[in-house]
Amino acid sequence: MTTQTIKLTKPVDFLPKNLQDSWQGVDALMSVDEDRIIINRVRSTPTLSELKPALKEIGKDITQKDIDDAVREVRSEQK
Repeated sequence: MTTQTIKLTKPVDFLPKNLQDSWQGVDALMSVDEDRIIINRVRSTPTLSELKPALKEIGKDITQKDIDDAVREVRSEQK
């Protein structure tokens, strides 16, 4: 089976009409063999800077006690 990463550009006319717009411009992994073609969307992993707002919001709920408890738990498992 041959596998290659491709970018689906407009028009993506080989897809059913109801999927064409949602697949336009995406990166995809295409696997091809003698009898079939399999196309999987490649989802990018967000960068740390993209995650920063969400992490900052989550971090507001973490107390010093939470940190101390987590450190204590990890240290007790290492003994």
